[in-house]
Amino acid sequence: MTQLILIAEDDPVQSRLLDAAASKAGHSTLVASRGSEVFEAFDGPHGRDIALLVLDLGLPDMDGLAVMEKMRSSGVDVPVLVQTAQGSIETVINAMRAGTQTDATVCASVNRIPSRASESRFGVSVRQRSPP
Repeated sequence: MTQLILIAEDDPVQSRLLDAAASKAGHSTLVASRGSEVFEAFDGPHGRDIALLVLDLGLPDMDGLAVMEKMRSSGVDVPVLVQTAQGSIETVINAMRAGTQTDATVCASVNRIPSRASESRFGVSVRQRSPP
């Protein structure tokens, strides 16, 4: 089933890899390189169609935890798959406190994105991302 995935990643190479992996699996994507662009996407014409947010915690204008906190306070109920180079227990705890609903995941590989997008239940996945 094709789903719309919002990719929030400021690294252009990582963003292209995530976009390619999702597209290869048959999903549509929107790409944001700043936290503010995430909310522009949610407020935009396809905002209600977004099924998953793949979120880098290190965005330039707003860190990923702030994005999740704002999502929660704004009533945006979209599953989040966190991607960060700083995967740690503290990161998981902070991500869960910021509003993730189920198990927490920091994604290690773009190859895991398509399978996560196909799952009926999302959370935040926490494994350390491999350096580029």
